[in-house]
Amino acid sequence: MARLRPMAEREPGWARRLLEWQRLGPRLEAEISAARYFVFESLYEVIAWAEVRDWGGRYRQDVGVFATVAEAQAACERDAQARLRREEDAGPVDVRIAPGRRR
Repeated sequence: MARLRPMAEREPGWARRLLEWQRLGPRLEAEISAARYFVFESLYEVIAWAEVRDWGGRYRQDVGVFATVAEAQAACERDAQARLRREEDAGPVDVRIAPGRRR
């Protein structure tokens, strides 16, 4: 299972690289707390997608179709950074019931 690398093991410029990729057959796989990322390399294209945990199951969200594996990994990195940023910025949720409508 892919995991985040501790800061001590990261090379200089680690802020640009969040995911640790693991090769499983014809695909690469990486994971963060909110999603699992897949990069599948075929003969003519490279397909990247994410399985988001918040949606309760294996719902696939396409990241994109790319020419190289490096482009697909970079897109997954950007998606992971945005997803983690949204988790950090999540504020309190207002759950009050709206007042009834007057007619």
